[in-house]
Amino acid sequence: MNEERLAYRFGPVERRGLLGQVRAGQAGVIAAGAAAAIWILDQDPTGAGVFLGVIGFGAAMIVAFAPLGRRTPEEWAPVAVSFALRWARRRLRFRSLAGSKIDGCAGWPEATGGGGHEPSRARGLARARE
Repeated sequence: MNEERLAYRFGPVERRGLLGQVRAGQAGVIAAGAAAAIWILDQDPTGAGVFLGVIGFGAAMIVAFAPLGRRTPEEWAPVAVSFALRWARRRLRFRSLAGSKIDGCAGWPEATGGGGHEPSRARGLARARE
């Protein structure tokens, strides 16, 4: 009797969700939307209040689940806040520290106000000395 073993291969176990597939941030957004809807209904227990509560809860669901560029708005929030803070501090240009140690030119960009050289200028000075 020819006995062949069947082998099954299962994918990795997903452990990213707080409530099934719902992440903690999504659960927070949904909870905030539900709390806002309940507060609106408490303040205005009429048809208009129901309408506004449903609109508010629907907006929370969209923020929690609708993808924009492979991420939900809830996942984009830290990126947007980081950009807004950098914009408010006028720090929109990224400067790498990779070239700051060229030819003894330490301290840039920390000392840009006090004598540090820019990496492109330091490279030019290093070539001129050769």
